[in-house]
Amino acid sequence: MTPSGHRSAISLSVTCLLAALLVPAARAKPAWPISLQAEVTREARGFDGEIAVYVKELSTGIRYTHNAATPVYLASGIKIMVLITVFEEISTGRLQWAEQLGFGKEDIRDGAYKLLPKQVGMRFSVKQLVGWMMEKSDNAATDLLIKRVGIQTINATVQKYGGPEFCWITSILDVRRNIYEQIDQRAVGLTNLQIAELAKKRPLSRRARHLGKLIGKKNKKYTSRDLWKAFRAYYDSGLNSAPLDAVGKLLESIERGEVVSPKASRQMIEIMKRCQTGKRRIRAGLPDKVVLAHKTGTQLKRICDLGILYLPDEQPVVFAICLKEFSSRRKAEALVSRLAKKTADLLLPLHPEPEPTE
Repeated sequence: MTPSGHRSAISLSVTCLLAALLVPAARAKPAWPISLQAEVTREARGFDGEIAVYVKELSTGIRYTHNAATPVYLASGIKIMVLITVFEEISTGRLQWAEQLGFGKEDIRDGAYKLLPKQVGMRFSVKQLVGWMMEKSDNAATDLLIKRVGIQTINATVQKYGGPEFCWITSILDVRRNIYEQIDQRAVGLTNLQIAELAKKRPLSRRARHLGKLIGKKNKKYTSRDLWKAFRAYYDSGLNSAPLDAVGKLLESIERGEVVSPKASRQMIEIMKRCQTGKRRIRAGLPDKVVLAHKTGTQLKRICDLGILYLPDEQPVVFAICLKEFSSRRKAEALVSRLAKKTADLLLPLHPEPEPTE
């Protein structure tokens, strides 16, 4: 070997030695995404639907994703975007927390747990409506807020803070109407009361038959298969959808105080901490010492839970998950719970509770 060859070999050996010495430091980086990937792969094998997950540890920037680049239907997860728009409008002075909005007959919706038909004629503050929208996922409260701020304003706000990956957001009433339109264009004429009545028809086959009566389809009875095909066509339209990559980034922006203002972002987080829906989803898999700020979404063969976990040392972790095409919602929710538990089990040792100070 030539002298220059010896020098090259020595240089390479030194480089390799330095690299070997640096490996332990590199390995000190948490390997939780690898373990979480193994768990998601295992769960996916026994699940009859599809899983999309986005997890990011904000203190380190380390993240794990699975099917997070493909848009998914967010269902009531879009209420986070309505929440952001309300705060945006308040920040500009175009809306006030104390402003009273009237609840009319035209505002009755299915999936309304606080605003009931017997309350028609009453007025409620924006603050009350936001609370019911986020805590109970009340659809009537949501659509009252959407009507007040305007759907164009909501979509402009979504693009401002969420980016172009977010598809067009609609009112809850339009979600229903757009689904039924996939069966027959005459469904565009359904009233809000007819749509609310349809939601009460169970099982799906009964709802399909009732839809046929409402739109005057006397010569053919619609079936549950027709209605399911309508839901699927609606999901394929992309309305009220976004990839979990984009949703995760938006949640991170809220946590970092970058949405509307630092104060508004903190208030949004506190409101999301009071969410009472989805008790069998993320929340069910977390120990009591982990605080959850989130919003759930539910529709036929679709569930989402979009949130931020706060570990004992106040370190935030974005955790967003959506499942689709499953046969059992109960089993799908149990899967969400197990993946949330696995995530907490992997991250909690990395973020132990701080020692109490004297």
